[in-house]
Amino acid sequence: MVEACPALSAGDGLVRGGCGERYCKKDLVRPVYIKSFSRDFTLAIAEIWARAETTSEKGWTKKQQPFLPYIVFVKTHGIIEGYYDPRGIQWLKKVLVEEVKGDAAYISFLRDEFKERFGYIRDICMTHTTLSLDELRLFLQKLEAFWPWFEGAWWLWEMEEHEREGIEIPQSLRDVRVESQDAVPRADKLVRSSLRALYPHLGELTDVIRTAEIQSDAIPDAAVLTSRLAGFVLIEDRLCVRASLADMETRFDIEFEKFDAALTDEIKGQTAEKGSATGAVKVLFSSKDNAKVNTGDILVSPMTMPDFLPAMKKAAAFVTDEGGIMCHAAIMARELKKPCIIGTKIATKVLKDGDMVEVDAEKGVVKVIQRA
Repeated sequence: MVEACPALSAGDGLVRGGCGERYCKKDLVRPVYIKSFSRDFTLAIAEIWARAETTSEKGWTKKQQPFLPYIVFVKTHGIIEGYYDPRGIQWLKKVLVEEVKGDAAYISFLRDEFKERFGYIRDICMTHTTLSLDELRLFLQKLEAFWPWFEGAWWLWEMEEHEREGIEIPQSLRDVRVESQDAVPRADKLVRSSLRALYPHLGELTDVIRTAEIQSDAIPDAAVLTSRLAGFVLIEDRLCVRASLADMETRFDIEFEKFDAALTDEIKGQTAEKGSATGAVKVLFSSKDNAKVNTGDILVSPMTMPDFLPAMKKAAAFVTDEGGIMCHAAIMARELKKPCIIGTKIATKVLKDGDMVEVDAEKGVVKVIQRA
């Protein structure tokens, strides 16, 4: 049995304007969705992420994301990739700046609300390795309630100075960034281990159980889960199994960015720590890949996390798809004094294990010397 992609209903394929009105997409420029991240995450976490940043009320603003679906999640080769409509990102940044400039106490409000909700997530992740079914249901609910606040704070952290229009980020909010930098990976790890303990006969198939199925304890049979594990596209709450990006472009009248990795021998990003290094690429999507990093390798990842530290200590340099100057890779690069280039967007798409590269973190450039 293979699940069918949910049928479109009235109002689907439309996008809201900033004033809340809705317009036919044929009257608008067809949006090009940009790949923003890659994660080894469960479907349950991806669903929470999607709802929190698209259709759910945010709490930190009364406005709602006007550009929907805004995020598209694509599972392929065991990794979930996230594509964003850049118009939605610009809208979100603009709203945050307006909120901060309109209320002197706004950043303190955002920080305090964030910390209150984060406290529960942090404490559960630190004190439990698995959860009972009832505990897991509550944890997922709390995580979804926390996520919009995480979204708001994250974009404030990651905005470049010119985008913040002179807004200063106080140290108290920066401290929250450091404290919570591994909040989502830890949450995913706990959800994953809990599902495998609850449904041991399903093994890795538990990675693609949906949140609604957890809440109802109505777990699909192995055939359904196997088809999901092979690949899916998640748009808001629609799960399209074994759907191609071309299918989604036609269905939702959108486009996905495309490039030829074989023709891309130079990657540019932002320097997080100056220096240079030459070595073999090792691509890491999760801490499960740590063991393949040898001394002197170039660690390439969507973003680094605290449990990457053993590999980071061996690597000669770090290159990431994502991140700003306060991201984990940047912080660790400065601490370990290793060259680091962040925000390349495409490093994990272009580079493969064994490629020889030169990292010039003076100029923010990674050059391919020889393909594996």
